[in-house]
Amino acid sequence: MNYTNELKNKGFKITYDRVAATRDGYDLIVDISKNNSYLKCSFSMSHQIGYYFSLEPFDYDSSDINYFDGDEEWDFDYEALLCEYYGVEELIEM
Repeated sequence: MNYTNELKNKGFKITYDRVAATRDGYDLIVDISKNNSYLKCSFSMSHQIGYYFSLEPFDYDSSDINYFDGDEEWDFDYEALLCEYYGVEELIEM
């Protein structure tokens, strides 16, 4: 959880929510926020831990998303966040 803790130490809050489950998988919503700014995106994941269908972050509501906090531009390593969330070394594409 090094990367996750690093972000938390910088003031970010990270939450995960599984939605739209099917027999093959589900969408994992990752919400990253800091102060009044937030980023909410979705990843298409398999029910098999560590396997995914798409790692391209899909912005949930681009009209309200702010990728900046003051002068700081946000650039996250989504794969590192997801690996730590699932407790795996790497993610594997289905």
